[in-house]
Amino acid sequence: MTGSGAVLSTKPARLALFGRPVHHSLSPLIHQDFARQCGLQVDYALKTCADSEFDGALADFFSTGGLGANITLPFKGQAADCVQQLSPDAAKSGVVNTITVAANGQLAGHNTDGAGFVRDLLHRRNFSIHNRTIVVIGAGGAAQGIIPALQTENPARLLVANRSQKRLDALLRRFSGIETVPLASLPDLPVADLVINATSLGHKGQSVSVEKNLFGAETVAYDLSYSAAAQPFVRACQKAGAAAVYDGLGMLVEQAALAFSLWFGKPVSTEGVYRRLAGHRS
Repeated sequence: MTGSGAVLSTKPARLALFGRPVHHSLSPLIHQDFARQCGLQVDYALKTCADSEFDGALADFFSTGGLGANITLPFKGQAADCVQQLSPDAAKSGVVNTITVAANGQLAGHNTDGAGFVRDLLHRRNFSIHNRTIVVIGAGGAAQGIIPALQTENPARLLVANRSQKRLDALLRRFSGIETVPLASLPDLPVADLVINATSLGHKGQSVSVEKNLFGAETVAYDLSYSAAAQPFVRACQKAGAAAVYDGLGMLVEQAALAFSLWFGKPVSTEGVYRRLAGHRS
């Protein structure tokens, strides 16, 4: 599912991130790093779209020679309806964050978020999901993207809390083996091993409410957003007593590596670019 002839071309391969907002994104830096590792040239553009513009902008990008696209908020669910093929991970989650051009010219949607998240947890954070109690706050596309990958690691319990019962009901229809609770019920939940923020409130400078009862001596908290957008949740969890709190920078780098491999068929190393980006912001 890689772009035919892109690796051999003397022109930079055209990639893009579609979303709103995207001006803060580190994805261009990450993919430029991966390209240098492989001796490739890429032109990675940031595409801000209104809701009504997304479908047309995506189609125009690929019809004019685009090789691959990443999709972020708020279009991951909409992107699943814009492609002709869905990989198993995208079909199960119902959301798409990476698009490739298949050998027959059709657009194929993938979801690398879940696998990238798990790779960061297992290999960079040394956190095992197996037989753990996990609480996910938020029931939108970000939560959908990671639930299948979390389930693959066989947690003891996977609970999803959200203010909207309609979204919780939609998750229950899509996924078996999860538990859903209203956000107001967080104070009644047991101590969790992992608390995940899958909401987008941090992009507005806000944090979800976190309850101290969720945090034990070894509880880890993780915001799927990164940099400034993660800070309200990070601070709230630190105050609530989390043993460790991570933002989504590691997930961002790992999902990008998986997307890059889908586009070019080449594995890349993630640790160097992760350390540079983490060091730059500290």
